[in-house]
Amino acid sequence: MFPLAFALAIFLTVAYYALDHFNPEQQLRRGKLKMNGYPWIFLNQHLEHGLGAPFMILFTYLHLPTETVPTYLSIFIVAVYLTLYLVFIHLNWVATGSWPYPFIEEIERDAGSAAREAALLGLVGLFTALGFLGKFCYQQLQ
Repeated sequence: MFPLAFALAIFLTVAYYALDHFNPEQQLRRGKLKMNGYPWIFLNQHLEHGLGAPFMILFTYLHLPTETVPTYLSIFIVAVYLTLYLVFIHLNWVATGSWPYPFIEEIERDAGSAAREAALLGLVGLFTALGFLGKFCYQQLQ
């Protein structure tokens, strides 16, 4: 399970700052939320997303004991998690007509649905690579 936790934590922080935090649409949404009674929305976003990577790196170096599984099973778990996540965001889009992250809407608007799916597949590759990196880091510390 460590590769999944590692991939989730690192991806959460990196993807938030790369794709969401500086997005003008998200800045407007957060500004509206702040005006509507959520004064700590900007701090909340940093605390919610920004601590994943540092805490996972700390966890990795402290080498807290976790169950070890073969690499193929570790990556399979990462792939299943991400596949289910992508299925659910697509079902959410079917149900609501909107994507959970503005960058997906921007890609689709600017380059079409094929580019949107290509971008999501690219994120799958990145996420899987982070799973391998997590497994590698864990093995190096044993």
